Amino acid sequence: VYHPEEGKIIDSSIYSILRHPVYAGALRVGIGLALLNGNANAIAFAILLPLGFISWIRLVEEKELIERFGQSYLEYRKRTPAFWPRLRGLGIFFKFLITGG
Repeated sequence: VYHPEEGKIIDSSIYSILRHPVYAGALRVGIGLALLNGNANAIAFAILLPLGFISWIRLVEEKELIERFGQSYLEYRKRTPAFWPRLRGLGIFFKFLITGG
């Protein structure tokens, strides 16, 4: 994977309330489709999908980010949830969903 020599942590816009907004969106779509379908396989998928994402993020992505950014990423990880916004971030989250920015 290509990484620019000078990288920085983006913690504005949607990244100020979610660390992994793409995975969060995929989770919501997967869970929504599973609930619409409603059979046992779909529900199993909705349960296993978050486990797969969490495993991948913890074992691969965040390990690499900690290696690249060190303490600054650890601090970002403490203050920003991975998939679900905190209650105080819901206003910003819905504003982003409506306006896209």
